[in-house]
Amino acid sequence: MKKIKLFEEFNGEESIQESFYRLPKDIIRNELYVVNQSIQSLYSGAAAGDDVSPKEIDRIIKNLQRISSSVKKFDKAGDVEGTAYESVVNEAAVKQFETDYKEMVKNIKSGFGWIDPDYVEETWENSSDTINFEIIKAELYKRLIKDGLLWFASGNGEQKGKQVKSLKEVGVKESLVNEAFDVTVSARHAKDAIALFNDMFIKYGKRPSTDVFSFKEKDAAVDFVQMLVKNLQIPMGEIKADDAVIKNLK
Repeated sequence: MKKIKLFEEFNGEESIQESFYRLPKDIIRNELYVVNQSIQSLYSGAAAGDDVSPKEIDRIIKNLQRISSSVKKFDKAGDVEGTAYESVVNEAAVKQFETDYKEMVKNIKSGFGWIDPDYVEETWENSSDTINFEIIKAELYKRLIKDGLLWFASGNGEQKGKQVKSLKEVGVKESLVNEAFDVTVSARHAKDAIALFNDMFIKYGKRPSTDVFSFKEKDAAVDFVQMLVKNLQIPMGEIKADDAVIKNLK
């Protein structure tokens, strides 16, 4: 499952340039998940000394071959947009942010060529009508600092004062940049959720406690919750999350 970090790796020339292959999301969440469970069951039984069924192995191979037929090749990231192979929560949001940020930089450079922290929110809202400022506040300040565009005004407000070089100077906590997306599963379903997490999601996050699963990326948390609901049949009422998108999944 290839992931592209939100706001960090999808940056122009650093984005995907070579051909790559994808499976559609419904195949990943259903057929591939079932095969993974079958392989885990086969391995556990064989490791414990149980008999192995050649028919079960053949069934797994045939299912993998069917899944393989759904793989599609893409030459560039833009080709994925609008298809069943696109990670909507991630790639579309990243591309929109990049487009809106370029528009904001254009507006800044057509003015003073720099911007005071007090005017960042207003300028962003004039540049983007799709992404709420609070959602990308930390990343936006971080990007402006990196590009050398964020300065405190002095005098009559039209002169550069001190250059902003850290998020702390503008009252933004660094932790917001590395925001975690936590998912809590009720105790009665925790065992099944842990098995799913250990099988498919452990490299995308961590488990701070028995029933809490913390992810670095939003799309990983979304995939996890959707598989809990669709594959493990855990009701959304048994799952909690602070993120508005995640807690409203069905």
